[in-house]
Amino acid sequence: GLASSLLGHVLQLACETGMTDAYLEVRVSNAPALALYARFGFTCRGRRKAYYPDNREDALLLWRACGDKPAEIGE
Repeated sequence: GLASSLLGHVLQLACETGMTDAYLEVRVSNAPALALYARFGFTCRGRRKAYYPDNREDALLLWRACGDKPAEIGE
């Protein structure tokens, strides 16, 4: 609930102020975060091999166009 609300508000504000694209990185093992980002329309655009120094886990590069999907505020 809280993560969805925060992400929705941030995306809405960013889009209202002229942002055209959003990018982020997430651990491949972070299933809850991946599900959240997918609900907001983020798609995978790449992978950074051994990105995290603590365990050399890969990071997925996620992208979303500002106008693709409305921010899901309050979910």
